[in-house]
Amino acid sequence: HAVMDHHGVDRTDYMGLSLGCMTGLGLALAYPDRLNRLVCAAGRADAPQAFVENWDTRLKLIDEGGLDKVWPMTEALWFTEGYRALQPTRVGELKDAFLGTSETGYRGCAAALKGLDYLRHLGGIVTPTLFVAGEHDKGAPAVAMREMAAATPGAEFIEIAGAAHIVNAGAPEAYDAAIARFLGL
Repeated sequence: HAVMDHHGVDRTDYMGLSLGCMTGLGLALAYPDRLNRLVCAAGRADAPQAFVENWDTRLKLIDEGGLDKVWPMTEALWFTEGYRALQPTRVGELKDAFLGTSETGYRGCAAALKGLDYLRHLGGIVTPTLFVAGEHDKGAPAVAMREMAAATPGAEFIEIAGAAHIVNAGAPEAYDAAIARFLGL
Protein backbone atom coordinates (compact mmCIF):
# COMPACT_ATOMS: atom_id res chain seq x y z
CA HIS A 1 0.00 0.00 0.00
CA ALA A 2 2.95 2.31 0.58
CA VAL A 3 4.01 1.88 -3.06
CA MET A 4 0.46 2.65 -4.14
CA ASP A 5 0.42 5.74 -1.91
CA HIS A 6 3.77 6.90 -3.26
CA HIS A 7 2.48 6.75 -6.82
CA GLY A 8 -0.96 8.21 -6.03
CA VAL A 9 -2.83 4.96 -6.78
CA ASP A 10 -6.03 4.69 -4.76
CA ARG A 11 -7.27 1.33 -6.09
CA THR A 12 -5.79 -1.23 -8.45
CA ASP A 13 -5.94 -4.75 -9.76
CA TYR A 14 -3.14 -6.85 -8.26
CA MET A 15 -1.50 -9.90 -9.78
CA GLY A 16 1.26 -11.87 -8.08
CA LEU A 17 3.07 -15.14 -8.60
CA SER A 18 4.59 -17.20 -5.78
CA LEU A 19 5.79 -14.73 -3.13
CA GLY A 20 3.83 -12.09 -5.05
CA CYS A 21 0.66 -14.16 -4.59
CA MET A 22 1.26 -14.31 -0.85
CA THR A 23 1.90 -10.57 -0.79
CA GLY A 24 -1.40 -10.03 -2.61
CA LEU A 25 -3.26 -12.12 -0.05
CA GLY A 26 -1.81 -9.99 2.72
CA LEU A 27 -2.79 -6.83 0.86
CA ALA A 28 -6.35 -8.09 0.30
CA LEU A 29 -6.71 -8.96 3.97
CA ALA A 30 -5.22 -5.75 5.37
CA TYR A 31 -6.35 -3.21 2.73
CA PRO A 32 -9.45 -4.59 0.97
CA ASP A 33 -10.54 -1.09 -0.03
CA ARG A 34 -7.40 -0.70 -2.18
CA LEU A 35 -8.00 -3.65 -4.55
CA ASN A 36 -10.45 -4.09 -7.41
CA ARG A 37 -9.42 -7.65 -8.28
CA LEU A 38 -6.72 -10.06 -7.14
CA VAL A 39 -4.91 -12.75 -9.14
CA CYS A 40 -2.91 -15.21 -7.04
CA ALA A 41 -0.73 -17.59 -9.01
CA ALA A 42 1.41 -20.41 -7.64
CA GLY A 43 1.32 -19.39 -3.99
CA ARG A 44 0.33 -20.73 -0.62
CA ALA A 45 -1.66 -19.34 2.28
CA ASP A 46 -0.11 -21.56 4.94
CA ALA A 47 3.15 -23.21 5.91
CA PRO A 48 2.67 -26.94 6.50
CA GLN A 49 5.58 -28.91 7.93
CA ALA A 50 6.82 -30.22 4.55
CA PHE A 51 6.84 -26.65 3.20
CA VAL A 52 8.84 -25.40 6.19
CA GLU A 53 11.28 -28.32 5.89
CA ASN A 54 11.79 -27.51 2.20
CA TRP A 55 12.81 -23.96 3.15
CA ASP A 56 15.07 -25.27 5.91
CA THR A 57 16.78 -27.47 3.32
CA ARG A 58 17.29 -24.50 1.00
CA LEU A 59 18.76 -22.39 3.81
CA LYS A 60 21.15 -25.21 4.72
CA LEU A 61 22.26 -25.39 1.08
CA ILE A 62 23.01 -21.66 1.13
CA ASP A 63 25.13 -22.22 4.24
CA GLU A 64 27.05 -24.91 2.35
CA GLY A 65 27.71 -22.99 -0.85
CA GLY A 66 25.48 -20.02 -1.55
CA LEU A 67 22.55 -19.67 -3.92
CA ASP A 68 24.38 -21.76 -6.54
CA LYS A 69 23.69 -24.78 -4.33
CA VAL A 70 19.97 -23.97 -4.21
CA TRP A 71 19.48 -23.52 -7.96
CA PRO A 72 19.17 -27.22 -8.97
CA MET A 73 16.39 -27.72 -6.43
CA THR A 74 14.72 -24.47 -7.47
CA GLU A 75 14.95 -25.26 -11.17
CA ALA A 76 13.30 -28.65 -10.61
CA LEU A 77 10.44 -26.97 -8.72
CA TRP A 78 9.99 -24.06 -11.09
CA PHE A 79 9.89 -25.90 -14.42
CA THR A 80 8.89 -29.27 -15.84
CA GLU A 81 11.57 -31.41 -17.43
CA GLY A 82 10.01 -30.80 -20.82
CA TYR A 83 10.13 -27.03 -20.39
CA ARG A 84 13.78 -27.17 -19.33
CA ALA A 85 14.61 -29.22 -22.42
CA LEU A 86 12.72 -26.95 -24.82
CA GLN A 87 13.61 -23.58 -23.28
CA PRO A 88 17.23 -23.74 -22.06
CA THR A 89 17.92 -20.09 -22.90
CA ARG A 90 14.92 -18.86 -20.92
CA VAL A 91 15.78 -21.14 -17.99
CA GLY A 92 19.33 -19.74 -18.11
CA GLU A 93 17.99 -16.18 -17.97
CA LEU A 94 15.85 -17.00 -14.96
CA LYS A 95 18.79 -18.77 -13.33
CA ASP A 96 20.90 -15.63 -13.75
CA ALA A 97 18.13 -13.52 -12.20
CA PHE A 98 17.79 -16.00 -9.33
CA LEU A 99 21.54 -15.99 -8.67
CA GLY A 100 21.42 -12.20 -8.60
CA THR A 101 19.24 -12.35 -5.50
CA SER A 102 20.99 -11.35 -2.31
CA GLU A 103 21.39 -14.12 0.24
CA THR A 104 20.07 -11.75 2.89
CA GLY A 105 16.93 -11.10 0.87
CA TYR A 106 16.46 -14.80 0.14
CA ARG A 107 16.81 -15.66 3.82
CA GLY A 108 14.33 -12.93 4.76
CA CYS A 109 11.78 -14.26 2.29
CA ALA A 110 12.29 -17.80 3.54
CA ALA A 111 11.71 -16.69 7.14
CA ALA A 112 8.52 -14.90 6.15
CA LEU A 113 7.23 -17.88 4.17
CA LYS A 114 7.95 -20.33 6.96
CA GLY A 115 5.57 -18.30 9.15
CA LEU A 116 2.83 -17.94 6.53
CA ASP A 117 -0.59 -18.02 8.19
CA TYR A 118 -3.24 -16.56 5.88
CA LEU A 119 -5.29 -19.72 5.28
CA ARG A 120 -7.50 -19.30 8.34
CA HIS A 121 -8.24 -15.70 7.31
CA LEU A 122 -9.15 -16.23 3.64
CA GLY A 123 -12.87 -16.14 4.47
CA GLY A 124 -12.39 -12.43 5.16
CA ILE A 125 -11.27 -11.56 1.63
CA VAL A 126 -13.90 -9.47 -0.14
CA THR A 127 -11.88 -8.76 -3.29
CA PRO A 128 -12.85 -10.79 -6.37
CA THR A 129 -10.01 -13.31 -6.55
CA LEU A 130 -8.65 -15.78 -9.09
CA PHE A 131 -6.30 -18.54 -7.92
CA VAL A 132 -4.08 -20.02 -10.66
CA ALA A 133 -2.13 -23.25 -10.15
CA GLY A 134 0.25 -25.16 -12.37
CA GLU A 135 -0.63 -28.82 -12.83
CA HIS A 136 2.89 -29.91 -11.85
CA ASP A 137 3.63 -27.35 -9.13
CA LYS A 138 5.03 -29.07 -6.04
CA GLY A 139 5.60 -25.91 -3.98
CA ALA A 140 2.07 -24.53 -4.32
CA PRO A 141 0.20 -27.62 -5.52
CA ALA A 142 -3.14 -27.33 -7.28
CA VAL A 143 -4.90 -29.13 -4.43
CA ALA A 144 -3.71 -26.49 -1.93
CA MET A 145 -4.68 -23.63 -4.22
CA ARG A 146 -8.08 -25.21 -4.86
CA GLU A 147 -8.61 -25.29 -1.07
CA MET A 148 -7.57 -21.62 -0.88
CA ALA A 149 -10.16 -20.74 -3.52
CA ALA A 150 -12.83 -22.72 -1.67
CA ALA A 151 -12.01 -20.80 1.52
CA THR A 152 -12.21 -17.40 -0.23
CA PRO A 153 -15.76 -16.13 -0.79
CA GLY A 154 -16.64 -16.02 -4.49
CA ALA A 155 -13.12 -16.92 -5.62
CA GLU A 156 -12.38 -18.69 -8.87
CA PHE A 157 -9.76 -21.39 -9.44
CA ILE A 158 -8.02 -22.59 -12.57
CA GLU A 159 -5.39 -25.27 -13.01
CA ILE A 160 -3.05 -24.75 -15.94
CA ALA A 161 -2.17 -28.05 -17.64
CA GLY A 162 1.49 -28.77 -18.27
CA ALA A 163 2.86 -25.98 -16.06
CA ALA A 164 4.93 -26.15 -12.89
CA HIS A 165 5.59 -23.35 -10.39
CA ILE A 166 6.46 -20.60 -12.88
CA VAL A 167 3.08 -21.20 -14.45
CA ASN A 168 3.18 -18.15 -16.72
CA ALA A 169 6.38 -19.43 -18.36
CA GLY A 170 5.32 -23.08 -18.49
CA ALA A 171 2.05 -22.48 -20.33
CA PRO A 172 1.92 -18.80 -21.33
CA GLU A 173 -1.05 -19.00 -23.70
CA ALA A 174 -3.30 -20.78 -21.18
CA TYR A 175 -2.12 -18.52 -18.37
CA ASP A 176 -2.70 -15.34 -20.39
CA ALA A 177 -6.17 -16.54 -21.47
CA ALA A 178 -7.18 -17.25 -17.85
CA ILE A 179 -5.98 -13.85 -16.67
CA ALA A 180 -7.60 -12.02 -19.61
CA ARG A 181 -10.93 -13.76 -18.98
CA PHE A 182 -10.86 -12.91 -15.26
CA LEU A 183 -9.88 -9.28 -15.86
CA GLY A 184 -12.38 -8.92 -18.71
CA LEU A 185 -9.74 -8.06 -21.30
